Amino acid sequence: MNDVTVPLREAPVAAGSAMPSSLWAATAPPGPHLEKLTGSLSTEVAVIGAGYAGLSTALHLAAAGIACVVIDRHEPGWGASGRNGGQVLPGLRLQRAELRRIFGPEVGDRTYETVETAADFVFALVERHGIDCDLVKGGSIRLAHTERGMALLRESHATLTAEGVASRLLDAEAVNREVGTRAYVGGRLDPRSGTLHPLKYTRGLARAALAAGAVLYRDCPAIALRRDGTRWRVTTPEGEILAYRVVIATNGYTDELWPGLAQTMLPLNSFQIATAPLTEAQRATVLPGGACFSDTRRLILYAQRTRDHRLVLGGRASFTLADRAADYEVLRRVLAGLFPQLSDTPIEYRWVGRVALTRDYLPHLHAPAPGLLIAVGFNGKGVAMTTLMGKIIADHIRAPAEPPAYPVTAISPYPFHALRQPVLHLAMYYQTVMDRLGR
Repeated sequence: MNDVTVPLREAPVAAGSAMPSSLWAATAPPGPHLEKLTGSLSTEVAVIGAGYAGLSTALHLAAAGIACVVIDRHEPGWGASGRNGGQVLPGLRLQRAELRRIFGPEVGDRTYETVETAADFVFALVERHGIDCDLVKGGSIRLAHTERGMALLRESHATLTAEGVASRLLDAEAVNREVGTRAYVGGRLDPRSGTLHPLKYTRGLARAALAAGAVLYRDCPAIALRRDGTRWRVTTPEGEILAYRVVIATNGYTDELWPGLAQTMLPLNSFQIATAPLTEAQRATVLPGGACFSDTRRLILYAQRTRDHRLVLGGRASFTLADRAADYEVLRRVLAGLFPQLSDTPIEYRWVGRVALTRDYLPHLHAPAPGLLIAVGFNGKGVAMTTLMGKIIADHIRAPAEPPAYPVTAISPYPFHALRQPVLHLAMYYQTVMDRLGR
């Protein structure tokens, strides 16, 4: 194999940045104490990225007795793993038929059946390691904003019930009882889902990985990666790691560490707001059963009710990586429109988390060189799937002769990726118009 070398470069975001403000950061206990890597060390596996995928990989490798070192530009959970909507959902955005079309019947079926276990996998992991993360197995409700959206939900309901899932269709009155809004024509309840506190969960995974024997470093970006004989050399600002295998798990924060990888995704901010704690009367009407929800809009809205009875509402207020007050104002107006009973409830927190969209709306597992695995592109549905992907990667490292439980694909950059920002702005307006037209 020809050596692949990526030269040293300046990091685009300074390592060691403070944890961004959010409801989750304000209500989570501190993470484990971690040092910055200085000097040189050797290990079996180096993992770049301390979000759900990287930490799950490290946890399952260490539990199997495989030496593993995790590094991150900041601290575990600094990125989207500590700032997302906290919804634990099975499956992917694509259904069985679409996966069969993309991967063929055998691989497509195997992939579908694997990813449908993702939520249960997280629930079992939380229980096994005693992770205190406000986990609620309340199910999820997909809400239809149009009759066309409801027709799609009826189709998915039929599929789920045929597969033995106790899915339930909701008419508009049932949605009002279960969610507390009259803004939707109906919905579909999937009882397999749940919610959690994303930053508590991330820090719990980090503690579990450390307890299993993994080594974690913070404030330690990987600034170069090259093959050095039989091993990989990962260079950091003050040290280096020699490892036989490397896992890159940086998702929406992927940079130029591996050529062409960043160009396979469109990183976008998902904006979120959290209300003040709801009154007893409000709690009786807004998600009283503990379910979370998302809807059928192209520019999706989603929400959960937290342990301290706040409503967290999120959505794509704009296709920008800027953090702008105007985008939160959009969500505030949306909140009042969906829930008139909350129109006078103060918004006490607001924040963003970055998601990474791929062209086919699928996560991707890449193996572009011997001993290198990359998992990215979770399309805003990553709490459960990233955790499961870590186990899939760890299993493949343990048994490399066996194909991984998720298909490996080639790195395929977006055409004209450098023009993504103006294109995304146009896409934002297009999606908004389609939502207004009910398409």
